[in-house]
Amino acid sequence: MRPSPQFITTGYRRPWILFVLVALTALQHAYELNAQDPATADLLYLETRSLARKAQRARRYPEALRYFHEAAKLKSHKPAPLRGLADIYKVTGRSAQATRERQEADRLPKSFEKTQ
Repeated sequence: MRPSPQFITTGYRRPWILFVLVALTALQHAYELNAQDPATADLLYLETRSLARKAQRARRYPEALRYFHEAAKLKSHKPAPLRGLADIYKVTGRSAQATRERQEADRLPKSFEKTQ
């Protein structure tokens, strides 16, 4: 999920976000080169989830959804991205999708809750 040039240059008032997006792109490339490296996967997951939460707080819901979906693909055994998706779907009036994501998150083992 590499940000497009338009994505990078629009919608941000804080210049540091560009550095974060460049770092995210570098992490994505490193992950593509070696998806088996757990350190890279963990760092990419944490940064992607962090960007999702920031976008959610800023009410940039389409952007937050993209990041939460990416985080869910990276760590399908963790419920946090699914809960984030459920929250956004609920706020945007997509109740059925919110319920599905919440149920899927609840289905995942509780042992992963503490490490998110």
